[in-house]
Formats: sequence, structure tokens, C-alpha cells
Amino acid sequence: MAYAAWQSGRRVDAERAIEVVRSGLGALPPRALFLEGEIAIRTGRPNRARRLWKEAVAAGGLEYRALVGLSQLALEQGTDEARLDEAQGFLERAVEVFPGFDGGPRSAERLLVDLMRIRKDEDGAMEWLERWVRWNAGDYDARVEVARWHVEAGRDAAAVALFEEANEVDMFRRDLHVEWARALERLERHEEAAREYGVALAVPALFDPDHIVFVGPEESLPPGVDRTAIPPGLLGEIPPDQLQPVPLTEKARAELEEARGRCEARAAAAR
Repeated sequence: MAYAAWQSGRRVDAERAIEVVRSGLGALPPRALFLEGEIAIRTGRPNRARRLWKEAVAAGGLEYRALVGLSQLALEQGTDEARLDEAQGFLERAVEVFPGFDGGPRSAERLLVDLMRIRKDEDGAMEWLERWVRWNAGDYDARVEVARWHVEAGRDAAAVALFEEANEVDMFRRDLHVEWARALERLERHEEAAREYGVALAVPALFDPDHIVFVGPEESLPPGVDRTAIPPGLLGEIPPDQLQPVPLTEKARAELEEARGRCEARAAAAR
């Protein structure tokens, strides 16, 4: 009844129902404590929410939103090692409850990425981002970010697997095919590398959000958006005559053609 009342916007009825449970049982079960904590946080009482949620966790309860909430409440108190450890512990438990949650700012793995960066631990951040990527098939940018991290560490095979997945999300990305081809070439998979260099040459600039610039009037540009880096989701909202594709330069085209030819020759020699 308490949850139903709260979800219906009847806060007073929810709180009364919680008190009925408390008076009947003497102590609230974790589920009720989580709800009481949620009501507290939504009504501007973070200290009460922290106490209730910690009591629920200590009683063996695990609730994703509360664990994430506890992590953020810890960080609001500071970013010293003790607070970072506390926040990390809550987030890691949240991942156990709901791995791969795709909730934007409420994603435990993505919050752990941010936390690792506060700790100046980029490898730790990328490890958490990679764990999140395994559960979220449609995120192009995260896959490419993790793939580039693997490339920097000399793990080309792992990078290639992620470039392949990113290609399934969006095949019209010239830079993706170039980076994929280079990783394949380093792995001496020359036939596949030649294919990807060829695809990079063939990607129409008009379809590639990485190589489209905004050329319309400044006042028409969405706030906070760089005219040379339009987010793919915004391209459909901008009149076509205000967008201009950036084709390959002659030098870049020649370099890709040379790389494709080199890989084709090595593939042929290996047959």
C-alpha cells in the first residue's frame, strides 16, 4: 500500500502506511526502509535518506536506486579516500544488483567510470566502461573509446572485436574503418585490413557525422554544440542546407589507397 500511494503521488498516505507497518512489526523491513529513504531524498532530507538506506543495507536489503543514491550522498560529503571508497563500495554492489543498467547518469558502471577518473585511474575507468558496454549493444561512442584504450595498450585483438561491434551500430564512420584497418594490419590480417581501408575510402562524407560541419547562421546552432562536432542525434533536426560534408583530402585519400594496396599485396603473397 505504501508503494502504491507513493507512486500515485500520495506522500502522506505512503508515510502513514509505513508507520502502520512500523507499529505492527516494531521495525521496518528493508523494502519499507528503502521507500522511506526515497521519500526523504525527494523531500529534501538527504541525511535521513542516508540513515534509512544504510539501515536497509545493513539488514540485508539490496535496492539499486538506493545504492546509487548512497554513493552520490557519500561523494557530496567530499572526495577524500574514505568517501571515494564508500561510494565505490555502494556502486559495486549496485552493479551486482543490476549489471549494465542503461540509465544515463544513474548507471552504476558509468558512475564508477567517473569515480575512477577522480582517482586518476584511467585503466580502472576503462575497465568499468568495458563491463557496461557488454550489456549495452547500441552505444557506438563507448565501444570506440574502449577500443582506442586497447589500441594504446597494444591489445589490438580486443580492439578489433570492439570495432566490429561499433560497425554494427553505425557503419558510416570513416575514422572507425581507418582505425579498424590499422589494428587488423598490425595483427597481420591483411585481407581484412585491405577491406576496411577500402570501406574508409568509400564512406560518403554526407553520411558520416564525424565529418560534417554546421555552416548555417550562428543563432541556428543548438546551444553548447560545436559547429565542427554535431552530435549524430541532432543531424536530422538541422536543415540539410546548413550542413556541409568534409570529404577526404587528396593526401589522406592517397595514404589510404597506398595502405589498401600494401595490404592487398601482402594478403596475395600469403596465399
